Amino acid sequence: MFWLFLHVDECIAVAEAMDIIGDTQYNVSRNLKMLYKAGLLNHQKKGKWVFYTLQEQNTPHCEALINSVRFYQFKK
Repeated sequence: MFWLFLHVDECIAVAEAMDIIGDTQYNVSRNLKMLYKAGLLNHQKKGKWVFYTLQEQNTPHCEALINSVRFYQFKK
């Protein structure tokens, strides 16, 4: 999920993430909430929709995490 935000530079709603990831609303919402609580995402509510964006990171350990996830190669 975090990889998605590193490669798509725009806000993403739960429903959009569900379509991209192919997972249930419960799992997507839960994962987004964990990333938000970890300080990695921002969120903004507009009506019934909640939009998430990547939060700017300046600490060395967060930058290391971002670089690790950004350049991860998925194996088939």
